[in-house]
Amino acid sequence: MNLIGNKISLNQMIKIFFYISLSVYMLTFAYTHPYLGIKLENVNNSWHFSKDNKADIYASWLQKNHIKYEDEIMLVNGQRLNHSSPYLKNDELMTASTLILKDNEGDFYSAKLQPFDILYWSLFTVIVPTFYAVFSLILSLYLMFKKKEIPLMDYLINFLLSTSLAYTSSHLSSLGNILGSILISSFMVLSLAILCNFLIHYINLIKKKNYSTLWTRLLYTLSLIPLVMNVVPSLKRDEPSVTLTIFLILIVCLITITFYGMFYLKIRPMYYMFIGMLLPFAPFVFFYILPYLLNKKDILNPEYCVVFLLLIPFNIIALHIVEQLFNLTYYIARIMYYSWISLFFVIWIVLGTSVFIKLAFFKVALFSIFIYFSTMIFLYLKEHLDFKNRSVLFTMKGNHMHDLYKNIRILSKSYTLEQSLQNVKQVVEKYLYINDVTIRQTDTSCEESHLVIGKMVIEKEKYTSLIHCEHSNSLYIDIPKKSIHLQNEQIVWLELFYSYVDNFLTSTKIIEELMEQLQKVSTKNDFLPDWLKKLIYIRVDEEKYKVAQELHDTILQKHYYIARQLNMVVASQPELNSIYQQFIESITNLRTYCETLKPPLLAKQGLQPALEQLARKMALESEFDLDYSFDRLYLENEDLPLTIYRIIQELLNNAQKHAYATKIMIHLEELENGCMIHYEDNGVGFDREQVKKGETFGLQGIQERVEAFNGSMDIMTKRSEGVKVHIVFEEEFIKND
Repeated sequence: MNLIGNKISLNQMIKIFFYISLSVYMLTFAYTHPYLGIKLENVNNSWHFSKDNKADIYASWLQKNHIKYEDEIMLVNGQRLNHSSPYLKNDELMTASTLILKDNEGDFYSAKLQPFDILYWSLFTVIVPTFYAVFSLILSLYLMFKKKEIPLMDYLINFLLSTSLAYTSSHLSSLGNILGSILISSFMVLSLAILCNFLIHYINLIKKKNYSTLWTRLLYTLSLIPLVMNVVPSLKRDEPSVTLTIFLILIVCLITITFYGMFYLKIRPMYYMFIGMLLPFAPFVFFYILPYLLNKKDILNPEYCVVFLLLIPFNIIALHIVEQLFNLTYYIARIMYYSWISLFFVIWIVLGTSVFIKLAFFKVALFSIFIYFSTMIFLYLKEHLDFKNRSVLFTMKGNHMHDLYKNIRILSKSYTLEQSLQNVKQVVEKYLYINDVTIRQTDTSCEESHLVIGKMVIEKEKYTSLIHCEHSNSLYIDIPKKSIHLQNEQIVWLELFYSYVDNFLTSTKIIEELMEQLQKVSTKNDFLPDWLKKLIYIRVDEEKYKVAQELHDTILQKHYYIARQLNMVVASQPELNSIYQQFIESITNLRTYCETLKPPLLAKQGLQPALEQLARKMALESEFDLDYSFDRLYLENEDLPLTIYRIIQELLNNAQKHAYATKIMIHLEELENGCMIHYEDNGVGFDREQVKKGETFGLQGIQERVEAFNGSMDIMTKRSEGVKVHIVFEEEFIKND
């Protein structure tokens, strides 16, 4: 069942609804219960704010509420503060809506903690988690709508949402909320179990392996252990250690799977997955989990560690925002490029600002983060807009690309080399508003010129470019400096134009040569260029295909229908049986003729099956022994398989009709850089002079086909000594199956 225009399934809708509900609840709770995290000290059973607190974090809040460190804290949210207070954890006051304090003079006063009063902690407990939750939701919806056909996409969406829920529940858990404790511990484990499952399925997909995924699916059950331990009071005390141990084990499993894919299976994208999906967990593992498990004390607050999880959605964008799944090298390189530029820019701005303005470390850090991400976004938008508007980049000549396209069309109307060069000269002069551009020809080769075609070289008195080169003939175009000083955009335009010029000049030369050969054909009847032979044979075969298809679809189908009707009449009138048999024979001959014109297996199964079918049929119909073998070939030239088929077909037909042989051998073999046809029979043979006169029952036509495809053909024969034919086609891209 699919909803919303068959875009999102019911299961996905429930998943999104569940995610939004939990995220809204947790973020609302974080906003209404701002994190304080201020250290307290107990002096003679009276609680005071410790002077060990970071003054730059709490200074504005303490000053706003007129609080002094020596003032005694009497009530927190209307309750007497003691060691068992739910708001007190490791001598830190986690949160407080209202405090009642007593100053040195014995007067009582109240203080309030409003959202964003402690901006430092609001950043880590409200602002960043909200951004993460919203960003993860948008990215998940995008993947659901746009990338749902990509394999394994559901795993990534589930991993992204689970990681986000674990992150946003961290503040809820730190305040002792039971739901927050269940969510953070369960989704921490679940997210890694999903990632394990994804990596195994990904390896199976890429390498076409069949590794069992049963054990990775069983990992999902591990997320139930923290849930049970949070609910059962007797187990709750040990829950953090158990959960962190499971988390650490799953991290080791993930690293093992990733390294196996990277180094043993040589899957390059696993390297980027390691960087983008596993390394973000490294600070949490090394600065919080391991120290906590070893001596029950962390090195770095978990709120700092989990900020690195923001890299995960960015990495998923790099992995999947593109249409080519896991084709990552370019996109990772581009992000790194943006990062380095932004980093140097941030260092420059921060160093320059610190000289003129005195800022607290926290504000400098916030300012640096803002500048860093703003610069990355700006660079991305600039590149995106540049690409989008590349076709309408306006210069002093107007629309840059349109002008280039218009002038290239002028070249396409040239049919002689002289006319093409004249058009090139006119285009350049018109573009630059000058009239002294020159095109010169030299007898230097491309290697001797040491220039790249199209690349402009700035000399002392001119701008020169090599626009065409072949063998010992080079063409240059010169623009005198006295007439114009070229701007960068003009140089780019001209270099691009010159690169097209080279192609057009090459094509024009080919056209001139073909025209010369056609003129010779019209004056000398015995001359036919190879390219024209090839064109003729290709066109003839195309027409044969059309005729065969037309016969099969019309006359042959009509004959089949008449035969079925006649068969019913013959059953009641046996005297018509002779006519019926003649009609069936006519249908068989017509079908054979269609198959001769259009080999049925050639297009469907390839050259080798078609040749084997031809040879088997010929062996059944003939009185000679046929020894044949055909290698399987992959040919770059798509017209060559049909040519080879026609040649072998003609050789066998000639043998059947004219050779009077008892033994015939024909082989198609793969060579290192081509293929070879070898034919041999013990028939009557003929004189070699007959080949020149065209009296060899089809060998002249075979020879013309061979020459049309740049092949070579040797015929060895004498009267009464049989015939040997050796044909070789050379092609650069031929390989065995």
